[in-house]
Amino acid sequence: MLQVDSLKKKYDSVEALKGVSFSVGAGEIYGLLGPNGAGKSSAINIIAGILSPTSGTVTVSGHSIITDAVEAKKAMGIVLQEAVLVEELSALQNCMFFGSLYGIPAERLKKRSLDLLSWIGLSDRARDPVEKFSGGMKQRLSLVLGVLHEPSLLVLDEPTVGLDPQTRLLILDSIREISRKGTGVLFSTHYLEEAERLCDRVGIIDDGRIIAEGTLASLREAVENVQIVTLRGALDAPLIEEAVAPIAGGRILLRAENEMVISLPSRSDSVAALVQKISSLGNVKEVSIRPPSLENLFINLTGKQIRD
Repeated sequence: MLQVDSLKKKYDSVEALKGVSFSVGAGEIYGLLGPNGAGKSSAINIIAGILSPTSGTVTVSGHSIITDAVEAKKAMGIVLQEAVLVEELSALQNCMFFGSLYGIPAERLKKRSLDLLSWIGLSDRARDPVEKFSGGMKQRLSLVLGVLHEPSLLVLDEPTVGLDPQTRLLILDSIREISRKGTGVLFSTHYLEEAERLCDRVGIIDDGRIIAEGTLASLREAVENVQIVTLRGALDAPLIEEAVAPIAGGRILLRAENEMVISLPSRSDSVAALVQKISSLGNVKEVSIRPPSLENLFINLTGKQIRD
């Protein structure tokens, strides 16, 4: 559905993308993850046809977004962080308006619009003006508009930011249902738990490059023999660093105010020894030990939190 090859983007002297390549297959949900400034937004905007690349290619269902943009965009649906809607119109009128831009016959368009509004839980508000909708309702309507023309690729750029937990779960479940029907999904998110819940594969982008890619299981193999120890409290970082230093394979992954994340070999007594040592420090208020999560993996690969 989507093929990105050797994508580069330069803004004056700043090279935002340095040869990014990845693909999204039919029915696959591919998560694109990266901290602020990593190049994620530039990649999404080029794929959506908003920006032009400095070099490289993007094809959607075999159509180049550069040389065959109209056909490429017909094959693609886009849902952004902030809903793009005509607020004076009703939900159904928004569907009829945006659907008509894709040339969908009116009778078929109305039936599909009503079916999708029912599917997303908005049938009882179909004829209400969008300006009266909550943020979650607007984002649900945006998802309807994104798939109204039955695209082969759906691009989702931070689609659940600011939504309440119930709406977030509804959106995620709806995305999974869309993918099961064969639509490829490119899913950009800051919420790593969403990527863990939803994505078949993930690509981690940092400093304009894809630095790791694969299924969560395959990515975790790189850190499967470690345990992640998280400390919280008014921490004395030098003392903790002194305690970690003698442990072979011990690494401090993250230093932040009132929190430290430490990677330790799991096949030794290092975890128990460290916990015993630091538990005597009165300023450590919380200790948690767990296998590597996607968040830990992200920190391990980039040295940053996803929201940096």
